[in-house]
This record gives sequence, structure tokens and C-alpha cells, in this order.
Amino acid sequence: TKQLQSIQTPSCFAIPSTTKHAGEMAQAKLHVEPEDVRFRFEMHKQLWCTLRLSNQGGEDMAFKVKTTAPRRYCVRPNASVIKPGTTVDVNIMMLPQKEQPQDLQNCKDKFLIQYLNLDGEELTPDTFSKGKNKPMEKKLKVYYTGAVPTPPVLEGDELKDSTDDAPPAETKAMETPKDMHGNYETLLASLTKATEEKNAERAERKRLEAELASLREGGKAIGTLQDGGSYSVLHILIAALLALVLGLYFR
Repeated sequence: TKQLQSIQTPSCFAIPSTTKHAGEMAQAKLHVEPEDVRFRFEMHKQLWCTLRLSNQGGEDMAFKVKTTAPRRYCVRPNASVIKPGTTVDVNIMMLPQKEQPQDLQNCKDKFLIQYLNLDGEELTPDTFSKGKNKPMEKKLKVYYTGAVPTPPVLEGDELKDSTDDAPPAETKAMETPKDMHGNYETLLASLTKATEEKNAERAERKRLEAELASLREGGKAIGTLQDGGSYSVLHILIAALLALVLGLYFR
């Protein structure tokens, strides 16, 4: 169990009690509403809870608020005097939280309210430790209501690939030996056809190359242009150009 710790009140702010009483002190009567501390938990936000402390006795009463988690809560006022028949509002602020509590439904934080009649004395930092009257106590438990879990922010190596959450792709059924044989026959037929077409292209290319060589040899024998010779040379040039284009196409 964590030790209860109080938020200190400077001695320079000692609050005097204006009413003096003589004789035996009556028992202090303090009413607290509500009887627990509740927060609607949200990340990165200040949360507030208000307690109403009522003095139902006939004497000036002093109170002091302690908590098991002083770094998480801020209490105002954390100590003061309540006159007979009056009420003081105590505001408890929960500081913004960067991390979500491990167990939202079972918070272990607690508050303790100490109170006593002043018996004509002033409220000082030593009132509850060295005063002549022994303080009485009320314990309040902390609850988180309406808590909605917030997913943590992932950074760096913790980033998860969006494909990790994608539904698995459909898996094809395993092929049977019969299906595999059929696929093999189809592939073999395609390969044979491609080989035959390639061989035909090579034969055609060789034929065109032979014709082109023959035309070149015939062109060398022509020394001068004769009547109608221009017509023969033109045919030779056209045939040579055609053979060249076809050779490049079937390469």
C-alpha cells in the first residue's frame, strides 16, 4: 500500500479561527459528498472532480487532504477551515496522462481527508501532527467511469504494415497429376510451334540474302546504261531495298 502524502501548506498562509470556545471539545462532524472520487478518464486531458465538505458540528473545523499519488493530482484547497453549518468545495484535478492505466476498472489511487475541531486555535502546518486534538479520517477511493481504452501510438520499429491486417489471399487448390500432364502437353505444343516458326523465319532470311547477293553480282556486270537500261537498274534497286527490309524484319 502506498503511503499517503499530503500537499504542504506554507506556514505563512495559516488560517485563523475567529471563534474561540472554552471547555471540553465536541466531536467534529464532517459530511463529504460524494463518498468517492470519480473521473471520466481521457488521455492527454485535465480531469476534474469536486467534493463538498460540510461542517455539521458546532465548532470551527479544519481539514487536510492527502493522496497516495501526489504527482498525479492537484487539490485546491488542500487544507482550510470550515465554519459551523457551512460547506467548502474541494476541487481535485487529475493532470493529463500520457499513458493509459493498466487496469482502468481497478484504480488503486486513494484520498484521505483528515479533520478536527480547532478548539480556538489557528490552522498551521503542525495542526494535524502536533495539535492537542487527534484528527479523524475519511478515506475515498478513486474510480474511472466511462473509460474508453485508447490505442497506443506506434512509432519506429513498432509501426505495423497495413498488409498484416489484410485478409489472406485465396489459395489455389493443389493440382492433380492429370492436370499437371495436361499442362505439360499444352506447353510442349506451344514450344514446338514456336520452334517451327523460328526455323521458317531463318530459311526465309537465308533465301532473301541469297537473292540480294545475286542481284549485287548482276549489278557489277552492267557498265553503262543502255536503252531501257534505267528500267532494269530501278528494279534491281527496289529488289535490293526489299530484301534488306525483309532481312531486318526476320532477324
